[in-house]
Parts: sequence; structure tokens; C-alpha cells
Amino acid sequence: MIATALMLSCLTAAAQGVLEWQSTEHDFGTFSEDLGRVTCEFRAVNVGDSAVVISNVATTCGCTTTEYSRRPIAPGDTAVVKLQYHASGRVGPFAKAAFVMTNTAQRRLRLNIRGNVLASEKTISSLYPENVGALYMDSRTIPFGEVKKGGSKLAYIGAYNNSDDTLLVSFGNVPKCVTLEAFPKAIAPFNLCTLSAFFNTFDTEEWGRLSSTVTIETRPLHGTDTATSTIDLVGTVIEDFSKISADSLSIAPIALLSADSLDFGDIDGSAATVSRTLVISNTGKSPLAVRSIYPNDDDVVSVACDAKEIAPGETAEVTFTVRVAAIDGLYLNERATVMTADPMHPMQTVRLVGIVKKP
Repeated sequence: MIATALMLSCLTAAAQGVLEWQSTEHDFGTFSEDLGRVTCEFRAVNVGDSAVVISNVATTCGCTTTEYSRRPIAPGDTAVVKLQYHASGRVGPFAKAAFVMTNTAQRRLRLNIRGNVLASEKTISSLYPENVGALYMDSRTIPFGEVKKGGSKLAYIGAYNNSDDTLLVSFGNVPKCVTLEAFPKAIAPFNLCTLSAFFNTFDTEEWGRLSSTVTIETRPLHGTDTATSTIDLVGTVIEDFSKISADSLSIAPIALLSADSLDFGDIDGSAATVSRTLVISNTGKSPLAVRSIYPNDDDVVSVACDAKEIAPGETAEVTFTVRVAAIDGLYLNERATVMTADPMHPMQTVRLVGIVKKP
């Protein structure tokens, strides 16, 4: 009796469901974003001698949703797991996974889906409004923001190859302080890429605004339809005062501007240029370095300063010259940034205002 019970117990323990999957991979291939959602099915037969229960199907991303057999799968029956990929707004190649949790010995099985989503015309126009030939970009400007002198920064813009040929990208007129590359260098048809710029301030003597226009050229691998255009690199090199000591701060230079606004008054519309002067006084205890003075629009305003360093108690004059013909409309409303080695006021803004009187 005991032996029989033990044998029955072993047979019961040995009884187990086994799912035999027809496939665990699915490739949607290349398809249009306009489809919105694409769905595939994974099927498995229970070849074991006990029912199988799928307790959950977990995905690795919210872009993929699931539907699966929730009732026990008897021996000989088929289980179905559906995976649906939401392609809208997700342009380019994708590879996603889902994990099927069961009461089988395997416990967890991985299902994989992949494909490549072609951007719709709507997506291209909204997300990639700029283009150089077949390379569509989300911007023509790579922004570094503020970069501390002695440091470096990486910035980038996204792009999309909207063609059926591999694109090769090259750049020209790149400043030596910037390394500009496309990743990948050869962009596969209907694939995404990144135009990446690394700015190293060790390689420049400039302070303040960095503004550089570089050329970009795209060339199809199997064609001759080369396209050329430009993109802009912009940023601001600032001084790092984060580690200045209290003692150094107590004897630091202080930049005092004679005004925070220069009123040009009534401007003769027939004049070529008009000018106003700003005075910078150093009221601190150490020499004041004038790092940079730059307007927000170089086409309208030019700047000249008569000193690069101001001794304690001394002053420097800054002349702002406005090109009258370049003023947009009847009102002068420009800004200029005065950048000095004053740790408390390293960047100060001056407004330039006036009214153009037409002759």
C-alpha cells in the first residue's frame, strides 16, 4: 500500500505541461508609420501531460501591448500570445521583447519582435522640418548652452534618412575646438541618426558667445545626388567661479556699468550708423578682465572696447554702433552682453533702444 502511494505520488509530480513554440521571433520588416499599430501572433502547443497556465506576459516597453490565452491550456491544445507594436511617433528600427510567465518548468520564455518604421509625411514635417537632400533634421542648430572655461560639452541634433539609399555625411569649416560627427557615419535607408558635436574649451581662447556656421554635405552611397547646406553651432563659454574662496572674493574686481540701457533717442533713418558709449568702472580691489562684449544680433550692432583689462579705480569705454538700415522696423530694441571677470556679476545685459525717424 505504501509503495503504491509513493508510486502514484511520483507519477503526479512528474505530470507537467510543456509548451512547444512554433517561433519566438517575429520580424515586421519595414512598414509605414501610417499603419499606426501592427500585430503578430506567437503560437505554442501543450505537448505535456498537464494543463499549462500563462500567468502573465510582461513587455519591456509601453509601446508594446499584449493579449494572451488566460484559460488553462490542456494537453494537445494551443496557446496564443499576441503582441501589438504601437508605431505612431516611433520612427526607425525597433527591437522589443515580451516575457511569457507560465507554470511550466521553463517558467519564463522570451518573445522578440523587431522591424523598421518609415516616417509618415506628417511626422517628417513636424519632427524633422529641416533637410539637406534626403537627410531630414529636427533643427539646423546644435546648442551647447553654457560651457565652463576649461570644460567640455556634448550636444546633438536628430536626423532621419528619408531615402532608399545609404547616406554618407561629411562636414566642413568646423572650428578646431569642436569635433562634429554623424552616428552612424553611414546611415541606412529610412533610419535615424545623430549629428553629434563635442565642444572642448581647451582648444579656444574665446569667451562668451560661440557662434559658428559649418557646412554639411550628404551623399548617397550608390548615387550622385550630393546635397550641401549649413548648420549652426551655438553656446556660451563662461568662467567657473564655483571654487573661489572667501578671501579671493573679498579682493575680487567689481564691474559697474554706467547704465543698463542706452537710449539712442530719435534715429535719423537716412544715417548709415549711430553710436552710444557705455562706461565700465572697476570698483573692486583687483584688475578686471573684460572677457567679451557681444550683441544679440551682429548684423545690427557692432561693439568696440578700449581696454581688455581695467585696473582698480579705473574705467573703460565701450562703443556700441548701430547700422540703421539693419534695424527691423521703426524701433531699435537690441541687447548686448558684457562679460567680465567679476565673480558676482560675470554677465550683465545692456539694452539698446531708439526710434527710427524716416526722412
